Amino acid sequence: MNPAEPWPSASGWREFFDLLTDAVVVVDTSARVVLANTAALRLLPCEAGMPVEQFQATLGGAAVRWLRRAASTSRESTAPPVVRLADGRSVGIAWRRLDAQHAAMHLTPQTDQPAAGSAGARRPGPFTLPADRMRETISFLWESPFPALMQGDDFRIVDVNQAFLDFTGETRENVVGHDPLERRPIAEHAAVLAARGRLHAAGATTPEPALIDGSLLDASGRERRYRAARRTLVDETGHHLYLAVLQDTTAEHLARERADRSLRELDDWFDLSPVGMVL
Repeated sequence: MNPAEPWPSASGWREFFDLLTDAVVVVDTSARVVLANTAALRLLPCEAGMPVEQFQATLGGAAVRWLRRAASTSRESTAPPVVRLADGRSVGIAWRRLDAQHAAMHLTPQTDQPAAGSAGARRPGPFTLPADRMRETISFLWESPFPALMQGDDFRIVDVNQAFLDFTGETRENVVGHDPLERRPIAEHAAVLAARGRLHAAGATTPEPALIDGSLLDASGRERRYRAARRTLVDETGHHLYLAVLQDTTAEHLARERADRSLRELDDWFDLSPVGMVL
């Protein structure tokens, strides 16, 4: 940016903020709107040059008072309030000063937490995400080196990332549309089906373990062990998807089995030895 060019008119800033999926509003020290990105225009009445009081109907009086104080000082000492919109969504306010004359308000959706001591307070529930943010989250995970898969409400695989294909040695055509139960050892089928039944019976309120251990058979029929983190995602239409991110623990299990076998062999050797021994 040219040092002589006023910040609000600097080329590229509006285009940059429009790339963000969250709402961003830039205000000056008089608490008037300088610019707002497209996401903010969908959420708020954001007429440039108007004071932040235009947000009162959407954000409430407490948020507007906080914004006016923050805009006029170099450092606001109190935390911004969490705002609840008319549709029930909670929105947090993040505030950052850009220069001596301008600051940016960033509105971010909040995950509501259950009250302390409640049954649901121990584990996270499903994430309710707008469709664009869900795509953004999934896109990030799909670039991860960890195997990841998405299942529909019928538990058939909707999509997998490349790391999952590398983990199983399979092609996408042989995986997408199939139930991963087909790749689980038969001994695990009953437990998997019981867990699915509980999930469907209780809906999205079922608490999910932070981590689960399991196994599947790869393309060569070899058993691969994994530890997985699972989450239920709910989009704006109420559609459920089940996301799992896996960590390959096959080598860990093989090393543990070898260590256990060595200990058993050592115990047998001691039992069979005719000479007393002390370690």
